[in-house]
Amino acid sequence: MKNFKVAQDQQGDVILFKVQGYLNDLGGEEVEKLFKKAVKEGHRKFVIDFGKIAYINSIGVSFLVGIVEATREKGLKVCFTALSKINAELFEMVGLTKFAVTFPSNREAVEFLKSA
Repeated sequence: MKNFKVAQDQQGDVILFKVQGYLNDLGGEEVEKLFKKAVKEGHRKFVIDFGKIAYINSIGVSFLVGIVEATREKGLKVCFTALSKINAELFEMVGLTKFAVTFPSNREAVEFLKSA
């Protein structure tokens, strides 16, 4: 996983995942693992920051689809932030933006979730 890093931060009742590098099978698995752990701990609101993502492959997208599906099934909330133009187009094409609101910054996403 040398090309991927994820940092987790908590801002009030919102969990923020800052991902960096290549979101592929190993990176997607790591994000999913941290997401599932946070859900087990009782967290219900999430932001995933893509500002430092260099590349997302189809397997990485499939892990994100799984996270979005889990949020819908369990009544959780997730937002995506700092998407590059190509990633925003990719997310729209595969339908991720139908179920996860996107914001330019983490601050905007956290404010949105705090009021949700």
